[in-house]
Formats: sequence, C-alpha cells, structure tokens
Amino acid sequence: MDVQSAKLEIINLVLETDDLHLLLKAKNLLVTSFAKNKDEEIVGSHPDGRPMTRKELWESIKQSEKAIEKGDVISQEELVRISENW
Repeated sequence: MDVQSAKLEIINLVLETDDLHLLLKAKNLLVTSFAKNKDEEIVGSHPDGRPMTRKELWESIKQSEKAIEKGDVISQEELVRISENW
C-alpha cells in the first residue's frame, strides 16, 4: 500500500463513522504525532555546530527569558567594554 492509498482508506473510514469519541481520539493521535515531529525538526545549530531541534530552541528561549527576569544580563555597552580586554 502506498501513501495515497493509505490516506484515502483513512478518509473513507472517517467518513463512514458517526462515533464522535472515535473521531476525537483519531484527531488527538494525529495532532500529537504532528507536534512530536515538529519538536524534533532541526531549526538551527548550537554554538558548537551541533544541530538544534525546535524543542531545544524553545528551551533555550525560556532559559534566556528567565535570566532576563532575574536581571542576569549585561548591556551591549558593557559587553563591548569587557571584550576590549580580551
């Protein structure tokens, strides 16, 4: 069976049922599966060159936001001043 045939078979099964509970379970399964696949999608790279997934990027963003809230940051001017001594 190829992909198109599988899709058509699923569509026909969905159209034949009136079981809302079954339809919602199928929808939830598909949505969850798509979300997991998107989490593992490569969207960038770490500073050391390793690939970064969408999930890792969001985790990094959340950590950065927490650092900002704590005030654990420096200004660009301060960074320039510090880097002059490198």
